[in-house]
Amino acid sequence: MNHFVGVRSEYLYLAKRFGRLGRDWKLEIQFALEIDGRHYDELRLILSDGTSKTVYFDITAIWGKL
Repeated sequence: MNHFVGVRSEYLYLAKRFGRLGRDWKLEIQFALEIDGRHYDELRLILSDGTSKTVYFDITAIWGKL
């Protein structure tokens, strides 16, 4: 499991996994949600080939601290 902190780290992870923002993928929507007392950042992406991907980051440890 990789541990990342903050939005910048999320985008670094996405770049490693999907390529460059604006060229290889674009962000459709990003929002925070709570499930069973844990907090997540949900990012919905559109890849350059038109497929959609949804990625979740568990942000419980930093929720309300940034």
